[in-house]
Amino acid sequence: MSGVRQLDGVTLLQTDAAINPGNSGGPLLDRHGDAIGITSMGVRTGQGLSFAVAADHAQMLLDGQRPLRSTTATPLSNLNATLQPSGDSDARQKATTAYEQTLAQLARRADAVDEYWRRLKAACYAGQISGPFSREWFALWDPKGLQGGFSSGCSRSIDELRREAGQIRDQSAAAEEAARRAGVYPGARRDARRIYKLDYPGWDR
Repeated sequence: MSGVRQLDGVTLLQTDAAINPGNSGGPLLDRHGDAIGITSMGVRTGQGLSFAVAADHAQMLLDGQRPLRSTTATPLSNLNATLQPSGDSDARQKATTAYEQTLAQLARRADAVDEYWRRLKAACYAGQISGPFSREWFALWDPKGLQGGFSSGCSRSIDELRREAGQIRDQSAAAEEAARRAGVYPGARRDARRIYKLDYPGWDR
C-alpha cells in the first residue's frame, strides 16, 4: 500500500499492485498476509496506480451501512474522473463511437455476403466447414476451414465472393488500427467486433 484516500465517505487504499478486470474483486494483502482491502480499479492514465476499497469499509457495506451520497456517481467513478483528463476521455469516446459506426456499416455489407455465401455454398460447395467463425465465409481465410471443394463452373462467383470479403476484411483491419491508435480500449473493440459478428482472429495476423 502506498497511500490512503477518502472519497465520498469511502476509504480507498492506493497500491502499486497491478489491478485489471481479471483480478479485481480479490483481496489486497499486506506483508503479513492479512486482507486489508478489496481490489477495485486500476487507473489507465497512471502507470502502476491502482486502488482497493479498505477492508473496514467493505465490512460496513456487508453490514448494511452505506455512506450518504448526493449524486448517482460512485466513489470509484468519481476517482477515475478525477485522475483521468476529461479531454482524453472525450476523444476516446468519440473514437469509440466512430469505430462502432464503421463496424455497423461493414456489418451490413457482411450480411449481404452471408446471403450470397449461402446460395453459393448450396450450388457450388461440397464438404465440411471447420472452425468457430462468426460468419461461415470467414473460412475462406483459414487454411483448414474449407475441407471440401468448389465446383469447377463456379470460379467467377467465388472470385466475386473473395473480392467483396477481402474488402470487408481490409476495411475492418483499417478501422481496428485507427481505433487502436485513437486509444479505444481493447475490450471495447473486441465487444464491438463481436456484436457486429466481425470478430476473426486471423485478421490480426
